[in-house]
Amino acid sequence: MKTAVGPQQMAEDIRQNVGYFDMHESLSLGNSDSQHQVFFGRMPDLADDLIAVKPFTKVARAKGEFHALQTVAERDIDTIEPLSFAVGGVASYLFTRYRPGLTNLGTVDWRVDIANPRLQHELTPAIQASALAAAGWHDKGVGHGDYQLKNSIFTLNADPVFADAERTTFHKAPAEFTPAANKDIMKLGRSMLSRGLLYDKSPSYRTGFLNETLLGAYFDALRADRYDMSPEERKQAIEAYWTEAIGKQQSVVEAKS
Repeated sequence: MKTAVGPQQMAEDIRQNVGYFDMHESLSLGNSDSQHQVFFGRMPDLADDLIAVKPFTKVARAKGEFHALQTVAERDIDTIEPLSFAVGGVASYLFTRYRPGLTNLGTVDWRVDIANPRLQHELTPAIQASALAAAGWHDKGVGHGDYQLKNSIFTLNADPVFADAERTTFHKAPAEFTPAANKDIMKLGRSMLSRGLLYDKSPSYRTGFLNETLLGAYFDALRADRYDMSPEERKQAIEAYWTEAIGKQQSVVEAKS
């Protein structure tokens, strides 16, 4: 069994095998002592300000995300700026420019906050913006590939930011409605549902707030003028999405009861 390599060890690995690195001790993302934790620091050779360091077990994955983020930016999508990637002794690393002030929908305590009418009002635009962001990226030929709550990232002005491009795919734009486009919007919806968005299974709950936000955004994301879809095809896609989403959430509730 392999011993997990934490950020402290990886920071030292960077200093020994890549170059000068001054780790920011109190700033990190993800689980502590995890090889998947993103940590931060300074590397004057790359940038004057803070950088984010994302570790990988394989250099091909670090290189792949580096080039994916470059392509995303070239398609006029706001994203995390890639600076470089490197191979160390215990891991490979992707270096990106640190962007302060970003937040993500994974920080929402859905089971508590969603029951608060005031917070429902605040969360509605964010839910709509998340689904529409995925559709907008596909308009430019970009499929996120792993668009879930923790990867639904916004600026302080509530503008979406593309991040975590490990599974990103590219296609010609404008595109017809593709499985990749459907996957992004459906995965985001299931991520919301799995966090308690359907813990109350009453019909009024599902057809009220949810219908105005997630399902409403899905309708907008599948506008007939965006994809080559007939009204009937769009209706079928939405019904299939909602049926699957509710079915998966009910299975989770039943398994826990």
